[in-house]
Order: sequence, then structure tokens, then C-alpha cells
Amino acid sequence: MRMDGDNIVVRGPRATIEYAVQTNGRMPAKEGLGRLSDRERARLFALFERYAREGRIFNPDQFKKEEGEIWSFKRDQNRVPCFLRGHRVMLTHVFTKKRQRWDRREFQRAERIMNEHLAHEIDH
Repeated sequence: MRMDGDNIVVRGPRATIEYAVQTNGRMPAKEGLGRLSDRERARLFALFERYAREGRIFNPDQFKKEEGEIWSFKRDQNRVPCFLRGHRVMLTHVFTKKRQRWDRREFQRAERIMNEHLAHEIDH
């Protein structure tokens, strides 16, 4: 698993935003952000930078706890699930929310990526 800075999104005085890394070395959030338009990506990166600088997002429409240990950054229809590890925010993946509620599979995917990342982090 790569943990060499290739997984750092934004480093700020209050937090570091990182891509969670799966056991196979993939970073689904990095791949997902790469598929967005430049405008969509820039809007999400502005949120990441604000969180890294201030340590929180005051608008619950843009960042909130979803369920269990899963939080999410939200801009327009794009969601970036994540989990917190102290001053580190680990992005799991990216999806477009089309309904009022999250599809259960998105929570399961976020939890699976989180568990893989944490298991490997403990091993190393």
C-alpha cells in the first residue's frame, strides 16, 4: 500500500485531507475525483482546503456525519464519503447522489474502504 505522500490531497494547519488506500493500492476517491469536470473538482477541493485550514466546515449542507464513522463532503450532487483519524480526513470514494437518501451500497463501500485502510495502517 502506498503511503508516501501520493495519497495527500491537502495539508493545512488544522487537518490533512488524504485518500484512503485499499489493500490493492487503489485510491477510489482519487480515481473518482479525476472523473469529475474541472468545475466540480474545483468546488470540492475548495471544501477540502477550507477544512484543512479551519479544521471544520460550518455549513452542514457541505460536510456532515452521515452514519457510524462515515462523514461526507457535499457539493451539488457529488458526495465524497470519508472518515476521521485525529487531524486526518480520509476520503474513501466519490459518487453522485440522485435520491433523497444515500444508496445503502455507498455506505457499505465507504465502510469497506475504511476497514481495508485501517487494517493495513495497523499492520504497518
